[in-house]
Amino acid sequence: MKWLADIASGLISPVTNFFAKKNENKTRIKQQQIQRLMDSDDKEAEWESIQAENSDNSWKDEWITLIITLPIPTIFIAVIISVLLENPLFAEAARAGAMAIKELVPNYAEVLYIVCLAAIGIKAVKK
Repeated sequence: MKWLADIASGLISPVTNFFAKKNENKTRIKQQQIQRLMDSDDKEAEWESIQAENSDNSWKDEWITLIITLPIPTIFIAVIISVLLENPLFAEAARAGAMAIKELVPNYAEVLYIVCLAAIGIKAVKK
């Protein structure tokens, strides 16, 4: 009977070793993927930290925010003046300005959204 157990063990052992190795390889690959993601997140966090330090004494972000948002109050003021002075020329100028923005920057609303969120430090667009 012992010889039968030895034969069965000899047949089953390679199969179990195969599946154990396969499982170990899957685990190792998963661990490598997790490590790569952690390393990339660390590098991204480091880059963001450097950018934050560099922008401490910079007016670049404020300047871009001002340029991107400037058409909104300008159009609003033109409409208010049009209503107060009862002059349709200002309303027409506001309409023409809005159409020019729409033509020049078709996705102006998205750009405005991203710039405003970036101004307060929130990432709007992720990979």
